[in-house]
Amino acid sequence: MDFNQTSLELEKHRAYLNEIPKEEITHLIKSVIFHLEQKKIFQEEELKKINLSVLTNDPFNNLYFKYNKERLPLAGSVYLQENDNLIFTVSLCYHFKMRNLLIVKRSNSQQSEILELFLETLSHNQCKSDFIKIIQ
Repeated sequence: MDFNQTSLELEKHRAYLNEIPKEEITHLIKSVIFHLEQKKIFQEEELKKINLSVLTNDPFNNLYFKYNKERLPLAGSVYLQENDNLIFTVSLCYHFKMRNLLIVKRSNSQQSEILELFLETLSHNQCKSDFIKIIQ
């Protein structure tokens, strides 16, 4: 994804993300969390925070209302730059769940590993990754 893309090209990426069923998005996010757990990148308490923040569908949780696209249509691109690895991971998964186009700037080598794991998971599940632009 190039910053100078036409709105038509951006809309094509957004349409692709919107075509992915909720179940598939959830499966991909759970796969990423599983691989993060296997690589021991985060402690158990941090993994619980990721699960709670990203996978919660509790009707009293704000994420539920934001994710309910029938009531609140959202569209946009997100510039993700964060020093905290936990917040970076939660943001990456959450914005994927929300089907936002992502522009990602990694702050350290662990974030590079997290992002690589995320992209590998997408690839293994035959999901495109065109909607993510990584900048240095």
